[in-house]
Order: sequence, then C-alpha cells, then structure tokens
Amino acid sequence: MTMTVRQAGKILATKMVVEGEEIPAEYLEAFTVANDWRNLHAPAMKRIRWHVKAFMRIGAIEGDTSARLKRMPAIRDKLARPRTNFKLDTLQDIGGCRAILNSIADVQRLAEFVDQSDRFEVWKSDNYIVEPKLDGYRSHHLCLKVHGRRPGSSEPVKSIELQVRTVLQHAWATAVEAVGAVRRENIKGGMGDAAWRHLFVMMSEEIAEIEGLSDGRSEQRRREIKELDRSIGASDSLDSLAHTIQYLKTAIASSSRPTFFLLRYDAAERMVTVEPHYVDQKAFQSYYDAELADEKSRGNDAVLVDVTEIETVQRAFPNYFRDVGLFRETLQHIVSGKDHRNFSVRPQERSRSNRTREEPVSPGWLHTNRFEGPRPRLKGEKDKRGQKK
Repeated sequence: MTMTVRQAGKILATKMVVEGEEIPAEYLEAFTVANDWRNLHAPAMKRIRWHVKAFMRIGAIEGDTSARLKRMPAIRDKLARPRTNFKLDTLQDIGGCRAILNSIADVQRLAEFVDQSDRFEVWKSDNYIVEPKLDGYRSHHLCLKVHGRRPGSSEPVKSIELQVRTVLQHAWATAVEAVGAVRRENIKGGMGDAAWRHLFVMMSEEIAEIEGLSDGRSEQRRREIKELDRSIGASDSLDSLAHTIQYLKTAIASSSRPTFFLLRYDAAERMVTVEPHYVDQKAFQSYYDAELADEKSRGNDAVLVDVTEIETVQRAFPNYFRDVGLFRETLQHIVSGKDHRNFSVRPQERSRSNRTREEPVSPGWLHTNRFEGPRPRLKGEKDKRGQKK
C-alpha cells in the first residue's frame, strides 16, 4: 500500500532515530513521499514570484525577490511542534516567496497589488508589521491559493506563502537565524539564551522606530539595549560571524539561465557552496540527496532557491553566509547614542528581468502559458479593448 502525504508527515514528526549508516525503509519512504510533495509546489512557487516581480515593475518598487522550497528539517520541526495540529498535506509555506523592499510604504503598496490580483486567491493575511510576534518578528505574510494552470485541472490546489518585508526587517530576521545557528539554539523558535532573545525584541522595536513606527519609549529602550550589548558582548559576537564562513560559487555564463540554485552549508568546513541547476528534476534530486546526506551530519544544511541571478543569493539568504553586517551596524548606531533620524540604509535597485537585449527571445511563449507571460492585470483594470477583468 502506497504511503499518503499525511502518513508521511506523521512519520516525519517523530524523532526518527537512525542507528548506523542505513536509514530504515519506512523513514526513507516517508522522506521520499514528502520530497515529491514538496517538489509539486515548485511551479506554483515560481509563478507567484514572477507575478510579484511584475507587480514591482508596474509600481516601480525597488528590491529583491526570491523563492525557496522549505527545508526538510524545517518541515519536520513544524510538524512536531507541541500543541499544534500541522499536517504535511496542508502546510501553507512548503513553497515560499519573499520580497525585500526599501520602505514600509513599499511593503504596503506591494501587499495591495497582491491582494487586488485575480491570478490567485489570498486566503490568509498576517500583518506582523502592524502586530509583531512576541519575539519581535515583523513581516507581512500573505498565503495564496494557486490553482492548476488549465481550467478544470485535477491538479491539487497549492498554498504558497509570500513574505513582504523591509531591508531592516530582513536584517533582523537574518541575525536571529545566524546567531541561533552559531550558538546551536533555536532562538527563532523562542528557545535559547534569554538575554539574546530579549535583545532581539528590543532591537525590533528600535528598528520599528527608525522606520516610522514609533511607540515613544526610545530612551529607556536604548539604555536597555546598551546594557544588553555590554553584558553578552553582542557587537563583538556579531562581528565575528561573517569572518567564519568561506563562500564558493560555480561560474555561470552570462547567457545561461539556471532554474534553481542549491545552497549547501558545511558546518565542519564552515563553507557555503552555491550550485546552479538548469533542469528542475536534477535540481530536485540534488536537493533530495543533499538532505539525506545531512541527516547523518550534524549542523549541515541545504536549501533549493529560485532567484534571478547568483548575485542575489547572498542578499536574499544572508543567514547561510552569517552575514549580519546591517544588523550589527544598526546595533552600533543605537549603542553609540546617535539619533535614529541620521540612520539610513542604502536603497536597493529596482527588480529587473535578467534578459539582455542581445539575447534572442524564445518563441515558445506563443504556444504555451509560461511563467514569463504578459503581466497580470489587477481586478477592475481595463484591457486594451476597455473591458474589465
């Protein structure tokens, strides 16, 4: 009898003790079923990212976009959370997209574009910028239902989560993950050193004030941040993180267009490698193989991502590179007592297509509904004939 996705999820939620080199057949089947289910989210995930890029071009919104298939360890952690009822076949963020923008206003504008689109259904919206999580996390999450590409398709509806956040909010989230990884503490999950967790809560509030969301308690908060920084040596710890990682990437011809990049972190070597993949199935297989290998190696990590170009990888996934420079700069600005009105972040460039003029455009889009099709129209927007969607 074939194992169902839900049954595979129940097995993944257990501790899955492996003795010796060989993984038990039941575990391997569960891992394979879950991996296949995850791979089915890739087309919908890429569609959402393409639409987000289109919205950004329409609105002249500057920033980076990226997408990723959720890591198996993260899936397992979520399924195993106490006092929850998560099921593998209904997880909302197996396929995830992210937009990192320059300002709160840009975040609000992009969220409005997405909410008004008729290309997908926004079935859930969590604005953690207006109402941040208790740990200080801030981002706007939109959960989207993506139907099959053809009317009447029996293809299961996929849920894709879109996260829209500012550069500073992304720097905060990156620092939380990077510090947690180095300290081997799940700070992101609300565990680990209490002083570090409290520092991140205070820094989240300070960043909110920098971005114009003041709560009027800055002086007291800054004194507390300064004392926390001194007592746990936060600035020095953050400064040392980026110097512990080496980075290798495969050379890519300017004319080539990888469909995915596989990021791998080797804890023993303190090395990050970025591998381009040009065929989806080979990318999925490499991801599967990497995660199976990582089951036996504590601290190693892998994630399969979709970005426009390899240069975007480090900006979109800086936690893999322990890149906490912007967060540390923000912390030092606060500790030194400087006015937050004098703090600024270098703006990102506008999201652009990576196709150059000299390259021939494939005629394939004339015959198939590819991801890079006509830009999406919004609800109520008229087409060239004056008809509304």
